[in-house]
Amino acid sequence: MKKPVMYTDEPMEVGEIIPDSFLPHPEKFKQKNYTIRQLTDDDAHEVDAFLKPYTVEAFYLRSNAAKAGFTYKGNFFEGEYIGAFYHEQLVGIISYQWLNTLLIFAVEEECIPFLSTALEPYLLQRDGKIEGVLGLKTQGNALCEALGIQPHDMRVCEPEWLYIFDVTQSTAVSDAHTIRYATDEDKTTLVAWRVAFNIEILNAIASPELTKKVERETEERLKQKEFVVLETEGTIRSFCSIHGFVPEAVIVGSVYTPPHYRNQGYARDVVKGAISLTKQTKSTLEKTVLFASNPAAVKAYSNIGFTYHADFFLGLLKESYRWQPQ
Repeated sequence: MKKPVMYTDEPMEVGEIIPDSFLPHPEKFKQKNYTIRQLTDDDAHEVDAFLKPYTVEAFYLRSNAAKAGFTYKGNFFEGEYIGAFYHEQLVGIISYQWLNTLLIFAVEEECIPFLSTALEPYLLQRDGKIEGVLGLKTQGNALCEALGIQPHDMRVCEPEWLYIFDVTQSTAVSDAHTIRYATDEDKTTLVAWRVAFNIEILNAIASPELTKKVERETEERLKQKEFVVLETEGTIRSFCSIHGFVPEAVIVGSVYTPPHYRNQGYARDVVKGAISLTKQTKSTLEKTVLFASNPAAVKAYSNIGFTYHADFFLGLLKESYRWQPQ
């Protein structure tokens, strides 16, 4: 028998089960006998069927798996996926994504410590680098607890709320604005604004490395047509990202308006315009998802028609953070 996965530097074999004696807090969880294994492209149909009813709560898990599959080579949207099964039914998934973020969703939260244990070899392969943890509030907290991540390890760890928008509602914007997909000609502006967004909103530290990372991401996302800009009198005033690789939903990511253009409704209108553009090209679209925590943003999105759905956990780790086995 191979060494238990929590003590080996090698990723687990597909289908390998962690021995009960090495599971975290076995006295607490011994009533559940989960099978924990790596997910592969052969599991795609089962994974999508499991996540589809929870598309809003597990948006990035479902969308990225649909886009890039289950083989990780370090490319955009790729990740390693581990599943928890109970009586041969999938009950939870954790993914270690290409940006070193952890995505978690489970219908049985008791499986989260087991998933975190199986994740450890993959963390070690990337030198313990974790940039973020995303999931429903209780599940994100449970994952951080299982991995030993403390509040002082975070640069962003504030309450987030998950909002949804029924796209049958109106998304009309003022005729004074031009809403369009960003092009390569907008790249310089977008990179500068996205760096500013990272520093102002995500507490990132200004550095050449940050700029280089943002440049690379911006180039890729421009190819995917993920950026929408609001233009007035020939000048871009605001932008947002909107994307998704499942038929019925998209998510609004970063929304940014430079300080000298704020308080004029540009952010509200660029979000409405982005949804409108997406509706034109995605006939199957039913809902739009976004996260919000800033009271002003919550008010603006509520005025558009977004409604509260759930408490969410969005934790971003300090850039120096490296996970170590406990």
